[in-house]
Amino acid sequence: MRNSINQDIKEKFVSSINNGLYETQSRYSGYEIINNAKHFVKMDDIANSVINSLKSNVSFEIFIIKRGSYKLPLFYDKNNDVLYSLMSSRRFQELLDRKDFSQVHYLDALITLNDKLLIDKKQLALFDSSSESNLHIINNIKEDIIQTIGLEPGKYMTIAFDMDGFKLLGVEAILTSEYLEVAYREDWSELIEIDYNDLSYLELEDENDSDDLEITIKPNVSRNDDITEEEITPKVMKKSNRSQT
Repeated sequence: MRNSINQDIKEKFVSSINNGLYETQSRYSGYEIINNAKHFVKMDDIANSVINSLKSNVSFEIFIIKRGSYKLPLFYDKNNDVLYSLMSSRRFQELLDRKDFSQVHYLDALITLNDKLLIDKKQLALFDSSSESNLHIINNIKEDIIQTIGLEPGKYMTIAFDMDGFKLLGVEAILTSEYLEVAYREDWSELIEIDYNDLSYLELEDENDSDDLEITIKPNVSRNDDITEEEITPKVMKKSNRSQT
């Protein structure tokens, strides 16, 4: 797929994913020791934020597919005949790398919408090992999607987002074949608006730019495994030739 996705649509996806994370962060601004539901709330906030961002866009239709107790939002771009769904980059990579196809994921059904793409034959053996019952489940999910939308979309793409806690690190649109062979990736990460008032972003940048920093510790501080991070304050000196971004 070489058709460029509308810039405004890219920005809406990226900003609304970011806003969803901000929403969850403000919701959990306390000091909970344990909250196992936080991850699921985060994914719901992201989905709801994207829905609210696109629901007034005349070029998009939004559909909710129910899979048991789970509700899957799908976003159909009528102008480009492309169906999108949201997924964390970590989960997408897990599905991409798996060798066991005994459990059906909804992505297995969505990618069958791309059955007209050229594929890498090396993946065929993996998917051919799927049982007849699983193929039946995949086909049923696909038919349910088509009936809900009212047509068969020309293409399906995954909007994958990389997170660190409540911080959005990257977003990309990924097109795969029906055998989960990646055919095209488009990186939208440059569209992420960074809040430089948020110190945690600055900490992440310092970690990512560690090759461009020289860290010195006063010579009278000896190595001690019992010294905590709070007890040592490194002196950070930026290199003079560090590029400005």
